[in-house]
Amino acid sequence: MADCGGVGGESPDELTAAYRRHGDLGTVAGEVLPARAGQGVGVLEVESAFRQIAAVRGPVAKAGLVRELLSRASPLEAKCIVKIMTGDLRIG
Repeated sequence: MADCGGVGGESPDELTAAYRRHGDLGTVAGEVLPARAGQGVGVLEVESAFRQIAAVRGPVAKAGLVRELLSRASPLEAKCIVKIMTGDLRIG
């Protein structure tokens, strides 16, 4: 967790504690991101965001795009997005 600012406003200590509890970044994202009315992203939005993330150079630029995507996603969507990014999504 190189970037110490959470999308949901959580502190680095809160993120670390959540990761220690679960041992899974996707689950942490689903837990710490607040549910808000009107949030949610579609498959095409996620695909477009992934293309943008792949195209930009540097960890700061990539982190900003990831943060922006996760800020629009529901907690369940954020969990799945993070699991896809970390290669930890299991289907079946």
